[in-house]
Amino acid sequence: LIAAVAGHCESAERAAVLSAAAHERLDDSSESGLPQVLLRDLFTDVIGVESRTTTALKAIHQGVVMPLSFVLKAHTRLLTKDVKERFGWEVELYLSSANRSATLTHVRRERSFGSELYDNFMVELRTVVTFEGDEWTQPQIETHMHALAPMMQAVDGRIRTEMQ
Repeated sequence: LIAAVAGHCESAERAAVLSAAAHERLDDSSESGLPQVLLRDLFTDVIGVESRTTTALKAIHQGVVMPLSFVLKAHTRLLTKDVKERFGWEVELYLSSANRSATLTHVRRERSFGSELYDNFMVELRTVVTFEGDEWTQPQIETHMHALAPMMQAVDGRIRTEMQ
């Protein structure tokens, strides 16, 4: 994964160096230490904590999409809980070598919780983070929130009404 991300985000020369270092250090992991220590050292010593590769990989966590869940709970009276199935949280990483950009799409799904009229619905929370240009310090961020069937129109309307 590190080599693939570096191949799209870094210059060809730098990507080759990072890929070789990643393979060398991680292939020796059974003899030289714990994998998490080796990864930390790889990012600190070789890849760099401020590199494009690290920036793209650091954005792959649920904390990117969780603020939408907090907004939903803070501004509505809808009670939701995590969807525990495999599609409860999905992340997609799209890398472009042409302009050395990265787009991460996080989708989190929550289902209704409680005993009110609007039971049995699911809410999809989506955050899209795009890194592009020469500097990746100011990503573009888009957020989307909508209810999934059943009761989709009623819940979508209630979310919009209560969020205003």
